[in-house]
Amino acid sequence: MAAGGETRGRRGQPLRLGERAERRLAALRFERVNAFKARNVKPSDKDRVLNLLTVEFEGSDAPAGRVTFIFSGGRALQLEVECLECELADLGPVWATAACPAHLDATDDVRTA
Repeated sequence: MAAGGETRGRRGQPLRLGERAERRLAALRFERVNAFKARNVKPSDKDRVLNLLTVEFEGSDAPAGRVTFIFSGGRALQLEVECLECELADLGPVWATAACPAHLDATDDVRTA
């Protein structure tokens, strides 16, 4: 499964008013994984593109911890890791999108990505 969908402008910065939104296909690979859990994700559905919303890390016995990937549609993946050893790869395709998700900021005001 490929994780993609972060809405950013051409320079990789958050969008400014009037700037065109783009999406790109990317893959994130982890090493030193001890356990894996999935919610609302079928491992057999290998062609599904997941839209990554956030990545969280919760430490346990340093440097070990839990990495949780939250995707749109109530999907989530969780890794128990010995340590953080990962690689992000750009898989090439970039496309324009009219959809730009809204997020809550620290003051709970809605803003665009």
